[in-house]
Amino acid sequence: MNKGSSVIVNNSPGIVLETEYEKIFLNMDSVDSFFINEEIEVDINPFSVILNWLEKTIIKIENDHLTGRNKEILNFLVGQGTPTYSNYETNFFSDSLNESQSLSVKQAMNSRDFQLIIGPPGTGKTFVIKELLH
Repeated sequence: MNKGSSVIVNNSPGIVLETEYEKIFLNMDSVDSFFINEEIEVDINPFSVILNWLEKTIIKIENDHLTGRNKEILNFLVGQGTPTYSNYETNFFSDSLNESQSLSVKQAMNSRDFQLIIGPPGTGKTFVIKELLH
């Protein structure tokens, strides 16, 4: 388990701040007070962590408890919002981008809202992000 790892403690998501011998220091969204300074079992299975976060998000959506930017992003994802883009010239650092990757970079660089980069493994998402960072 490394610094920055996602964990679940008593169904509450958290992040590892530091590890020291057999101790783990966590930043938790919330945790019952009786767990403080006690031995606990930590679930580090990434699927458990992701499913827990998704479940909490679904509950927030169902109860209409999303606010601000989260609500705006959800509206975009379900087709209830229209992203806006500027029309700036995009310079590329790599000559190896395919058409889809080039379009993703252009849209991300010109987005006034956000740009979601998704795709199956091996389609170049990390390559697109690297291009954006350059």
